[in-house]
Amino acid sequence: GDAPVLDSDFDKISDQISTSLNDRKDIPSSIRMQLRNAVLSLLSEDPRARPLPSSALLKTDTPAYASWYVHSSLARFIS
Repeated sequence: GDAPVLDSDFDKISDQISTSLNDRKDIPSSIRMQLRNAVLSLLSEDPRARPLPSSALLKTDTPAYASWYVHSSLARFIS
């Protein structure tokens, strides 16, 4: 899909992101909350100061990942 057009006011961006993620009922709430926090954190910092990607970005031993995995696995059988 297309990238969302975000407001230039950071406070409004937070509301936009929350609304967009809350509309996605196919994503478990714990994942939506982590996504919102991650996006806001990334938007609040200078991208040039971010560390390079690492394997820590792909953590699979978290409750949020387990919840997403169960829901995504079940979705194949429900559809």
